[in-house]
Amino acid sequence: MRRILLGLGMIIFIGGAVAGATGAFFSDTETSAGNIFTAGSIDLKIDHSLSTYNGEPNGEDFTIVSDTLTTFTGDDGAGNAVAVTFIHPSWTADLDGGHVAGPPNDGANDGSFWIWAADGPSDASVTQTNTFTRTFNVNGPIVGATLYIAADNFYSVSLNGNAIGSEFAASNFTSAAEDVYVVPAADFVQGPNTLTAVVTNPGGGGGDPTFNPAGLLFKLVVDGDGIFVDPIDLTGEPFWNFTDVKPGDDGRDVFSLHVGTNDGWACMDITNVENDDNTCTEPESDALVPDAECNAASLVDLNNSPLGELGNYLNLFLWNDDGDGVYEPPTETSLSSGLFGNGITLPLHDSTTGNGALVASTTEYIGSAWCAGVQIVDGLTGVITCDGSTMGNEAQTDSLTADIVFRAEQVRHNPNFLCDPGDAPPPDPT
Repeated sequence: MRRILLGLGMIIFIGGAVAGATGAFFSDTETSAGNIFTAGSIDLKIDHSLSTYNGEPNGEDFTIVSDTLTTFTGDDGAGNAVAVTFIHPSWTADLDGGHVAGPPNDGANDGSFWIWAADGPSDASVTQTNTFTRTFNVNGPIVGATLYIAADNFYSVSLNGNAIGSEFAASNFTSAAEDVYVVPAADFVQGPNTLTAVVTNPGGGGGDPTFNPAGLLFKLVVDGDGIFVDPIDLTGEPFWNFTDVKPGDDGRDVFSLHVGTNDGWACMDITNVENDDNTCTEPESDALVPDAECNAASLVDLNNSPLGELGNYLNLFLWNDDGDGVYEPPTETSLSSGLFGNGITLPLHDSTTGNGALVASTTEYIGSAWCAGVQIVDGLTGVITCDGSTMGNEAQTDSLTADIVFRAEQVRHNPNFLCDPGDAPPPDPT
């Protein structure tokens, strides 16, 4: 007991000494500076990394070259161009580095060949002129193009009748003298396009084709605008723009979603679907199932009816993809299948899909395949076919427009989120 009291007295004493001290107090201050609350973000970005139309690239960059698909008419008759076997040592044109100059004329690197109507001029002693034509399809928007061209000897070149350029220098076949032209987007049309080069080889060289050879070499590099592989905030960019759909036409696309720095639920909506009858044609009125909105006698659209029939035939299949645009079950799963015109709200990631959230800083791919007709998807092999035989004439001249909306919502504190169609953006009043 005494020891306890002594100890207590000592405690009191020490405390009194501190209280009565006239020197500086011991102290310490810790500061947490710059405290900030910043709202997180759900910044959904989209890219459109692949698109095809009837098996051909749609809206992508592509290249057209001089090859045996080029046809000709002229002093040597008509037919398909020939890849010439004799390459003159002076033919050093390389089409901006894409063509491997010199023999063999094998299309190395960019696939371009020196071509002519025959394997060398049929008669090198006389002047010969041949018109070379290369036809190709354009599906989707075009930004512009660049044409690289060389010839032995003179040429003029045009695209769809629009003059691009001409050359009357005798040595246009060298790398220093080959020509480069900027081709405006306005020169292209949707569907078939025709690049035409009229080439003249003046007679000479004593009639020896090795001294007076003839040839044409070109490469047209087209910059498409339908594909964007860098994720962006969509501002109304169309994924599809097909103005001449026929029964049996089909296409494939790959979209990808990027949700930024926070996990998110994700939905896809096809909204604002409009089937327009546009104009009436005789086949529409005479169709097996006549177009009810067309007056058979006057071929006019009754009451400017918007009720087109194209939406009755356009089918759309969507699946979780790995980015290559090929449906590969069972590792890739179906998301939706049905008529495009019906409109859909598709849960990509919500509380019912069982695949969790769209994880931040990752990429989610969605494959799509559309068909003008009956679409058949083999769930075992992944083969997708399109049968247009049932698509009737009542759909002629009709058009279908729709908005594709991708939306995301935060996961945190939101465990029961559903992709409710009622939450989709309202139709665009315009």
